[in-house]
Amino acid sequence: MGVYKPVIISASRRTDIPAFYWEWFMHRVREKYVVAVNPLFRNQVFPLSLDPRDVEAIVFWTKNPAPCLDGLPQLEEAGFRGRLFFQVTVNPYTQTPLEENLPSLAERIEALATLARHIGREHIFFRYDPLLLARGSQCIDAAYHKEQFGFLLRKIAPFVSRVITSVVDTYRKSQVNFRRLLTEHNLEVLIPDSTVLGTLAQILVEEAAAQGLQVYSCAEGGKTLQVLNQAGVITGSCIDLAYIGGYLPTPVILKDKQKDPAQRPACGCTKSRDIGAYNTCLARCKYCYATDFRLTPRLIDPRVDLSLDVINLDDSLRRRIEKLRDEQREIPANKRAILKTCVYK
Repeated sequence: MGVYKPVIISASRRTDIPAFYWEWFMHRVREKYVVAVNPLFRNQVFPLSLDPRDVEAIVFWTKNPAPCLDGLPQLEEAGFRGRLFFQVTVNPYTQTPLEENLPSLAERIEALATLARHIGREHIFFRYDPLLLARGSQCIDAAYHKEQFGFLLRKIAPFVSRVITSVVDTYRKSQVNFRRLLTEHNLEVLIPDSTVLGTLAQILVEEAAAQGLQVYSCAEGGKTLQVLNQAGVITGSCIDLAYIGGYLPTPVILKDKQKDPAQRPACGCTKSRDIGAYNTCLARCKYCYATDFRLTPRLIDPRVDLSLDVINLDDSLRRRIEKLRDEQREIPANKRAILKTCVYK
């Protein structure tokens, strides 16, 4: 098996596990492993240990931490105390068709405050993300962002350690959604040009500074990053080993410290293993890269050990997954190694 290398678990860039799949996640923690499937090459399957001795930290991504709050003590008692980090997105789009399926802003801010009281503000990043403009039935411009971001930050600043932002991307999935927004809601989504982006970035930096916070970019490069940097936005890493290591209860022993090759070139995140699945998030925000609105959301059964459902897996691959599962269960926890990705042709 070789020497084990601890990992950072990302839960998840692909879906909102704290909001929608906490029962599934805690079941996997009790079983101490999860079987992950490569979302692009579904014949690549690999088990990941969730034994706390095998995991350096867990980074959660969510718009609504409320459903996971009652389960945090159990997760900490399982061995993850001090090793939980949250990326919490709070945007000013809740009253627009962009974010139609979220609880009220007041509920989510209260959940964020409760989360901070439990794990500490140092373990929470506030994502104001993505930055976009709109016109038509509603106006989202620089003045709107100044008012809304200032309001949100005054509520949220005591509970977070930094602000993260990025500019909306026009993925093929989101382009379809944007066309529907224009047709059905008379809402045209716009990407800020360099001049407007500079203004927006300056607003964020000044408002954050007034609350004692700094603003970091997420996966931006080229001209966009240059504009952000000129306004005072710091080139960021959402999963930042240097930062995370400073707040872990034990020294960082992670061997694999390089940039995550599975992410976009401009992403500066430390390598992690994601255990989520695309097209499972029930928030279905219209700008999201992880949701294809032409498909019905796939629900993850809380009892299964896969990071996504097995409906589309053929019998041969299903049997091989069963074998991987059995192998992982049989390895003593103190000798467990992450198995290399198994490719089945």
